[in-house]
Amino acid sequence: MDVALAKLEDDKRYSFIKAWEESEKTKVENKAHKQLSDISAWENNNKADFESKLNKIELALGTPIEK
Repeated sequence: MDVALAKLEDDKRYSFIKAWEESEKTKVENKAHKQLSDISAWENNNKADFESKLNKIELALGTPIEK
């Protein structure tokens, strides 16, 4: 009986450990995804800003600049 109870406790402990590991892995993956999204948004914002500035320069010069 004690062996079966010990096995049950070990299985329960193992299950909690696996759930914790999955939770931690999910947190890290979500954080990485958010950081990549932030970087992508920053890149898109800067690209739009530079394209706007380039268009203003082109209008001032009257000629398109090669991209």
